[in-house]
Amino acid sequence: MNGKFTCNSSAVTDEKLSRSAKWLYVVISYLYSQYGFKTGYFYRTNGQMLEDAGISPMTLKTAKKELVDNEYIKVWHHNTNENNKNIRVCFYSILK
Repeated sequence: MNGKFTCNSSAVTDEKLSRSAKWLYVVISYLYSQYGFKTGYFYRTNGQMLEDAGISPMTLKTAKKELVDNEYIKVWHHNTNENNKNIRVCFYSILK
């Protein structure tokens, strides 16, 4: 990750969140600053997010759930066709 971005420090210091959830929040904050600041959301496939965060699929799933359950992010899904391939993307919005 290169560049400057803003990250809510309460997520990083929240004792209810695991280290993985805190790291994912930092990554999401960075991506939001790059792609979502105009629209209020951005989207990534799970594969892209795994690569961005450098975590395992199970860690992504549990960390994302922690952030949603603690109302740090909102996530919704959309299926799209690209080059005759069905691709599922996740939309992310930061709530706090």
